[in-house]
Amino acid sequence: MSAHVSDTAAIERLLGADGDARLALDPVTGLDRYGCAPWPRAVIGFGSCTASTISAAGFAAAGSCLDALRAGAALRGWEPARAAVAQRLSDEILAHFGVADLAHAVLAASGSDAVRLASGLLTAAAPEARWDTVLMAAAETGSLVPDAARGAHPQATLRHIALREPDGKPRRPAAIAAATEAAVAAGGGRTVVHLIDGSKTGLTAPGLAAAARLQARHPGTEIIVDACQARLPAARLRRYLEQGWPVLVTGSKFYGGPPFSGAVLLPRARRLGGPRGEASDGGEASDGGEPSDTAPGVLCRWAAAVAEMRAYAAVPQAEHRARRRRLAAALRAAFAADPRFELLPPASPDQTIFTFAVRDRAAGERFDLATLGRIHRQMNQDLGASLGPVARPVCQIGQPVLAGAVPALRIALGARAASVADLETCLAKLRLLADPVAALPA
Repeated sequence: MSAHVSDTAAIERLLGADGDARLALDPVTGLDRYGCAPWPRAVIGFGSCTASTISAAGFAAAGSCLDALRAGAALRGWEPARAAVAQRLSDEILAHFGVADLAHAVLAASGSDAVRLASGLLTAAAPEARWDTVLMAAAETGSLVPDAARGAHPQATLRHIALREPDGKPRRPAAIAAATEAAVAAGGGRTVVHLIDGSKTGLTAPGLAAAARLQARHPGTEIIVDACQARLPAARLRRYLEQGWPVLVTGSKFYGGPPFSGAVLLPRARRLGGPRGEASDGGEASDGGEPSDTAPGVLCRWAAAVAEMRAYAAVPQAEHRARRRRLAAALRAAFAADPRFELLPPASPDQTIFTFAVRDRAAGERFDLATLGRIHRQMNQDLGASLGPVARPVCQIGQPVLAGAVPALRIALGARAASVADLETCLAKLRLLADPVAALPA
């Protein structure tokens, strides 16, 4: 680790700073609301669709970021030092996705902050207009996204498009496209449509072609791409930017950086927001004129996430795909052999989020969200003293969600390497906790 041992507490403090109450640590468990610690903690990680505990490499990168901030501040002062680190991180994010020629990257504290920023920049083009918002199902995105999406127009109409039927099956793409167009037409004015590429349960809607047709038919409609899960190929991200659409990403989902690191990738071909070069709210203007959040906590979290991105890029994509497909095959086989677990569609060769319902062995009924919440929390605890060695490993899986009307858990395959043996250990504990006879109360 580059930072001195005496700086460990400062790094941990910064990793939980400059966010919101979700980063506050529980005084008993030492974990935040995502079940993550601001220090490297021995976990089996299959919860990247929610959040991941920082890795040792990520922690070291956060320490190096703190060193760079201190050194820069000693030479030039804090504001220039923060701006320099923010620019370096922005450049690395753009280089990772291969879009430095197309976009500027503006750092934000979280995915919801990125939504708020992008919404504000788009609607600033016509500040006196009423801007309605169309979101793809609130249950499929972050809990704070609906309020963030309204931005500076809290009185505007917010319309949600269901992505799943009540039984959990995904709606047909044509039905989603038609519902989205009807929602835009109902507004009768300017509308921001949030295309989601990689929802909480792995869905994409309404899709690039459908969104482009919608924009062509309804002039004045703006598109924001919510790719905060960052589970999309770089080629598709590039196509979104070529359409002139801002793309939201995070380093804290697929890539496994610590919670709370968002960014807006803004197309260079468009001028958004206020006068070029103008910064606000204590941020530093990017070379595109939009202010990045340069709070030290944001920078340290992004430094950790960029380290994970760098490590992921160092391994050939063919190896990543082969690893994910081995894990997916093992997961599908394990669930097929146990009728308590019900994998929900869609299924694809490159799937990275697996959403599943859990049934009571005796009654056959699906567990409700409260029961799944208990299982989710206990997966993240060492319960070996109470339930034996199978319950000892600490395992992170995705938080409970509603898939349509179906309560479900998630197992996510992220950028960090995980083995089939890791998955089998996680599933063994999951089977134990899904047995009401053996499981402990919440």
